[in-house]
Order: sequence, then C-alpha cells, then structure tokens
Amino acid sequence: MNRGRLTISFILFLLLGFSACRQNPVNVLWNNDGPDSLFASHKYTVPIPENFPAITHHLADSLSYEGVELGRRLFYDKHLSADGKKSCASCHALQYAFSDSGNAISENETGHTIRNAPALQNLVWNKLFSWDGRLLNLSSQGDDAAHKELAIPTDITISYLTADSSYRNLFRKAFGRPGSVTTNKIDRALEQFLILLVSANSKFD
Repeated sequence: MNRGRLTISFILFLLLGFSACRQNPVNVLWNNDGPDSLFASHKYTVPIPENFPAITHHLADSLSYEGVELGRRLFYDKHLSADGKKSCASCHALQYAFSDSGNAISENETGHTIRNAPALQNLVWNKLFSWDGRLLNLSSQGDDAAHKELAIPTDITISYLTADSSYRNLFRKAFGRPGSVTTNKIDRALEQFLILLVSANSKFD
C-alpha cells in the first residue's frame, strides 16, 4: 500500500514539474536558466496595424521577448560607444519619434556628421536604409551606425558584455548556450528591437 502511494506521489510530482514549464519541461528538472534556444524562448509577435502590409522580415517568425529585451538594453547602453558617453538612443530619442529632435546635423563620437539621425519607425517595411539608401537591410543599418557613428571598439565591447553577468544571461536566454557574445548576436538583438518600433496612430499617420 505504501509503495503504491509512493508511486502515485512521484507521478504527481512529475506532472506538477512538467506543467510548471510550458515551453520545455525538461528545463524545470535539469536547468534553472530558462530556454536553451531562440525558438524555445517566449515568442514575440509583432502587432500589424490595420491596413498595413504583412511583415516578411526574415526575423519576424523568430522574435522573442528575450531577444527584444537584449536589443533594447543594447540600444540604451552608453558603455558601448568609444568614449562611453553616447548610445543609439542619444541620437534616436524616444520623445522625438526616435530621431535627433529636429537637429539639422547630428553629433557622433568623432564630431558632427554630414546628416541628421533619421527617425526609426516602421523600419520592418523598408527596402532601403540610411538617408541615401545605400544599405539594403536593417541589420546593416544598425551595424553601420554602431561602427561609424558610435565608433564602437569591437574587442572592448565584447569584453565588456562578456564580463557582465546580466548580459551573459540575456545572451544565453535569447540565443541559447553557452551565452557567448558575438557581433552577429549583437546585430540580431538590435534588429529585433528595431522591428518593434511601429507607428500607426499618430496625427501624421
């Protein structure tokens, strides 16, 4: 009788454990760090405004809350620039529709640029990027701005991100183990965040 009760208790324990992790029940028993891959993490679906075309971006079906959060944090982190004083958000301010507040010319890490920083909204439907249309995808735009405007030193940036335990955790949750930091993952995380900057209900729209 006692053996039967023990068996039933064990089965109930397993069922409770499995129900606690809807994405991957094995993680609850063997791993406390959450999902091990982008597609097992918490999927994020971009809301498409009425009368807008469908999203065909290559990352649209693989967005995750973890990837978006990582991209958001990178977007606002001033430590990533050459002198640690500017972030992407320094020239793409939320209160100005992610633009440079109407300044005719923006200022980057090396001085004034030849143009102002463009507003960042509805980029997921763009075909060409930058004011002159020289860039063909969103990832290239982010990478171009990071290295030309913020003068991001790649080696130092990767060392900084790798040394930060919270960043390592975010990279692991967004892209899987071992949570290594690479320029490709940085670009992909920023791209996920930029995809979500959708405007559809302002007076201009």
